Amino acid sequence: MTRRKKKDEEEQQEDKDESYLSKNNANTTIEQEVQYLKKLLETKNEIILDKERYINQLVNENRRLQEHYELIISSIVDKETIITSLGKINERVEKIEATTSYTRCNDVIKSYSGAVKESKKSRDEKIVDKINNTQKLMIKSTDKSNSNVLEDLKKSIDPAKSNICVNSVRRVNNGIILSCENEVSMSKLMASIQGELGANFTVNEIKKYRPRMVINNVECAYTKSEGLIEKILSQNEFGIFSSDDIKTVTTFRCSESTLNVVIEVSPKFRKTLLDRGHIYMGWQRCPVRDYVRIIRCYKCSGFGHMEKNCIHSKVSCPLCAGDHLEELFKLYESQF
Repeated sequence: MTRRKKKDEEEQQEDKDESYLSKNNANTTIEQEVQYLKKLLETKNEIILDKERYINQLVNENRRLQEHYELIISSIVDKETIITSLGKINERVEKIEATTSYTRCNDVIKSYSGAVKESKKSRDEKIVDKINNTQKLMIKSTDKSNSNVLEDLKKSIDPAKSNICVNSVRRVNNGIILSCENEVSMSKLMASIQGELGANFTVNEIKKYRPRMVINNVECAYTKSEGLIEKILSQNEFGIFSSDDIKTVTTFRCSESTLNVVIEVSPKFRKTLLDRGHIYMGWQRCPVRDYVRIIRCYKCSGFGHMEKNCIHSKVSCPLCAGDHLEELFKLYESQF
């Protein structure tokens, strides 16, 4: 009986131990699951936070892009306003230039050589224009013993009162040569001298030599035909120029069948011919250029005078500058 009771008690104790162990195992599993769920929640929370941060970054970036867009739009509007304003300013400048004949400098990049050539050309043109416009007067006293023509002129005439522009004064034998700025000043000066000094002085205008040009390679038969000047003017259509602006001076042979024709022209007509560089004569196109006749002495080989007016006593060879004629030098050269 006692053994039976002990056995029952042992079995009961074992049942209690098993139930306790099963309870402990169940509690351990629940705690692990709870820990896992906590970690899972933490991971999800981190993911959610990362997404929120990314969304905030996108929002900020969008805001910055919007600001840049507004700046670009405003700058475009400002540029259109500036362009419109510049257009109006350009119109005003063009009107001012048209009314005041103001010439703007071109915004073209020029080379140094181009600028020098342009400045030289403009300088030469100014000199030529000044020479063409300058008028000269020869003023002499009727009394040949009077050497004070300039002093008498200064006492009688005041250029400031008469608005006379005088470029230069040069003394000559028994008189002076006055260079006036233009024809208006020359006319005023002549009238003043005639009115103030009367018969005590003689006033003569010094006429200028007209420039000469040469037409090359003209057929001999064409130069012998009548009305050569009229044919040149009608065939080439020079417009405002007439027979008063051109006349033939002489001819000299170029070849057996052609001649060079020397013409005398007005300064303006010369400029037109130089710009063209040629004229049409019959069935030909002939080059035209300035005619410069260089006088050279065959005795001293100098320039500016002829042999009959030479003041040198010795002969000078033009080839070697020796004291012999050119023919002797050529003969000496042929022997070697």
